[in-house]
Order: sequence, then structure tokens, then C-alpha cells
Amino acid sequence: LLDAMEVIKNTNKDITLRIAGRGQISSDNMAKIKKLGSSVELINKWIPNNEIFKYFENIDFVVVPYIEASQSGVIMLAYTFGKPVIVTDVGGLPEQVFDDTGIVISSGEYKALAAAILKMYAEPEKIIKMGNSAYEKNNTVFSWAESVQRLLLFLSGSAE
Repeated sequence: LLDAMEVIKNTNKDITLRIAGRGQISSDNMAKIKKLGSSVELINKWIPNNEIFKYFENIDFVVVPYIEASQSGVIMLAYTFGKPVIVTDVGGLPEQVFDDTGIVISSGEYKALAAAILKMYAEPEKIIKMGNSAYEKNNTVFSWAESVQRLLLFLSGSAE
């Protein structure tokens, strides 16, 4: 993501990246963050549930650039807040993303990640449409009611 941000910074200096959540950051990545300067806002702390909304306000979309993962709750959080996503094709991440809710790219391809981010900003109205679709999917496809219905169908033997 930081390598993608370097490409983006050379193309569009107005785009900023917010990295939020607790984690260890290598000295190489800290050097990249410093080099990117005000293009990156780093919030390296545990974020309690009652503060999560603060980090989804005033953002356009969520980037989940995992190199390895089975799944991520961040995608569902993004949808809850009506935010589209850009995710990598690892684990079950692509299964959570529809054409109208986000973009899936190959893992480890920082140029593809930069291109996806720049593509989103090239069509700002699409960010709004995708965000609306993400919110709608959160309340239908990924809702508790839908999950219960699928589970009941499965348990009854009627599931396809």
C-alpha cells in the first residue's frame, strides 16, 4: 500500500491515506511513511468499538491490501458505513466484494493497487454509487436475517 501511495503521490498530490489500527510497523515501512509526509495519516492504536465510526467518517473508500488472510471484518464494516472497498484476491476477501461494491486486485501488485485507487478517483460518482450498493448489500445479502434464512435452509436440507 505504501508503494502504491508513492505512485499515487506522483500522480495526484491531493490523495491522502489513513492507516488506522494497531500493529507493528517495520523500520522500512516507517521510513516510507515519513517520506510520504502529509500524504499518510498513521493512527497506530487499538480502536475501541465506540470510536470506529470516527475512522469511517470523511473517507471515500476502504483499502484492504492483505498479502495473506482468510477473511476480514473490515470489509463488512466498510459496507456498514456505506463505503466501497478495494481488496486483494487472498482468502475469502473476493467473495465479499461485488462488481458494484468494490474492486478486487492481485495481491502484492502495488502498481495495480495504485491504478485501482486512481480509477476510483477518476469517477467520483462511482464511489457514491458503490457506497450505496455496499450499504444495501450489508442490509440484505450480508444481513443477519439473510444469514439465518440460509442456515435454516441448509439445516432443513433444502439448500442448493
